[in-house]
Amino acid sequence: YGWENFIASEDRECVVKRWNTAIKEKIDLALRFNMISSGGTIIPVLLKSHKLIGSQGEILGYFGTVHFLPDESILS
Repeated sequence: YGWENFIASEDRECVVKRWNTAIKEKIDLALRFNMISSGGTIIPVLLKSHKLIGSQGEILGYFGTVHFLPDESILS
């Protein structure tokens, strides 16, 4: 997937594995991990993905959102 390139290297394997498991098991997903901006800045995020179910009960796809989490060092 192209979006894998935006996941911090230390989180990438786990995120991709959990994403693939969610698709295989047809379940929703919520993950907290670090993304990398085009400038190289680490951005903590929460990904939420919800399956979309058709009228016959089939999975049509997933709807996902990425929530940017505040930098905890700014809050302290």
